[in-house]
Amino acid sequence: MQTHFAQGWPATRLDLARKVGAPSLRDSVPWARVETSPGRYTFEGAGVAALDSFCRKGGSLLLVAVPLNPLYDGGGALRSPGAKAAFAGYIAALQAHFASCLTAIEIGNEINSMNSRQLFRPGETGVDPLREYVDLVRTARETLRARGGTAKILGGSSNMIATGFLDSLFARGLLDAADALAVHPYRSQAENLDVELAHLADVMRRRGKPLPVWASEFSDNYPTPEMAAPQLVKEATLLAAGGVEAAHWYALVDQKWFRNMGLYDADGRTKPAAQAFSLAQRELLAHGRPERVDVGDPNVRLYRFGADSWVAWGASGRAAFDASARLLDARGQPLSGTEAELNDDPVIALRSARPTFTQGPVVADSLLGYGSGDWRYLARKADGSERTLPLLDGQWTTYHGDRFVRPLWIGDVAGAPAGEGTGAIHAIVRYTSPAARKVSIAVCIDKQPGGDGIDVALRRGKTDLAAALVTASQRFALRDIALGAGDTVDLVVGPNVKAGRDGFRYRIRIYAEPHVPAADCPARAVSVYPAKI
Repeated sequence: MQTHFAQGWPATRLDLARKVGAPSLRDSVPWARVETSPGRYTFEGAGVAALDSFCRKGGSLLLVAVPLNPLYDGGGALRSPGAKAAFAGYIAALQAHFASCLTAIEIGNEINSMNSRQLFRPGETGVDPLREYVDLVRTARETLRARGGTAKILGGSSNMIATGFLDSLFARGLLDAADALAVHPYRSQAENLDVELAHLADVMRRRGKPLPVWASEFSDNYPTPEMAAPQLVKEATLLAAGGVEAAHWYALVDQKWFRNMGLYDADGRTKPAAQAFSLAQRELLAHGRPERVDVGDPNVRLYRFGADSWVAWGASGRAAFDASARLLDARGQPLSGTEAELNDDPVIALRSARPTFTQGPVVADSLLGYGSGDWRYLARKADGSERTLPLLDGQWTTYHGDRFVRPLWIGDVAGAPAGEGTGAIHAIVRYTSPAARKVSIAVCIDKQPGGDGIDVALRRGKTDLAAALVTASQRFALRDIALGAGDTVDLVVGPNVKAGRDGFRYRIRIYAEPHVPAADCPARAVSVYPAKI
């Protein structure tokens, strides 16, 4: 759980952390407060006292150490060996004060911002800031070990799973300098978090040495408090199944900038996310890492915790559990009966053998099927030529795109076209039918505010099934569409007359007939625009 006692939170909020069952807090004891004169360390104040209290009652800490102190290198990004040694001394002082309660130290915070003062110095030339950061991590770790410290040193600290940025650090030796990697996988929906984690692990393996991963911040500023609970349960499940060593929810209490990220509001009232946090911690993660179970439907997710606890969600279908099973929603509230219709919100079943499934009408879902064999992502130029878009590891996240065509990109729920007028480049999300069937199709697409709109078409092969100029939101619902094996269904998005503000969020679902798709277009998938790409 993320707390902000360093920012003046009252110590009474420790009671909320204990109430919700958080075994570890992520906070900070800023360097400039600890070392106000060179070589002298003072741990005092209400923030330190609150963390000390949490430790005395059996909790553990992950502390963020931002490498900025006005005593060294002018208060900017550290460059001199003496300043780096001083920072390492501060790291060792943190360990000495908090002792075994301090399990990890995260070097820097969200350093993938291109104007981060932690890495960059204005006007500096002839210096590699990323190499300097890796050297700082290595110095801190070596100094800590030489003084008997056992806390893990976490490097990277990226906003989102910034594999491209992190790989630049790997190339400079981070995998040998740190004990683990810190990422902040903020996302409006949990799905495909496991895909991103697996891709990050592959990139580390190519560099020769995979490190454990800590999700030292995760959540999102959801449009409503109710949306946080199901996403928390799914994200905790996917993070644990993906091998993440530890995860800290952001944050314990709402802040004025982030009204829907806390487990509690500013007055300490319980929010849906707090109920989900307790459920995940006490009823699910207490059993250890979950295992994904294949039910034969790619649009269904089923995970087993321990011998008899389950989390399930999906595009459609029905799960039947044991007669003695206890079924809960993401807030831990009882569900009636022992069967559940699957949708985007997870169902939790306790004390049940493996459930049986009845397949639902959805045969393809662009969110749950993202990156799988039936889905492709392409760019179409003005001359009609098409190019498959590879995965690109960006400064913030991984997406399908082209390094030479900006701002074109396609992710699992969002994307953008490029160009304008005769130079327009369309983004295409393509589904290829593996078999002949009659289907109905539901599409929802929401445009980023501003600009002059986006041209949207839904096509079977080269024939338009529907088209619209979208300035805000659009829903397509089509019935009785015949697809042959190998036939394609494309969602094609291009700019209108002028480029700019052309980002969009989307979801496509394809149903086996007979089915009326209009009511099933999931508004939840279009709630928040990606903050950074």
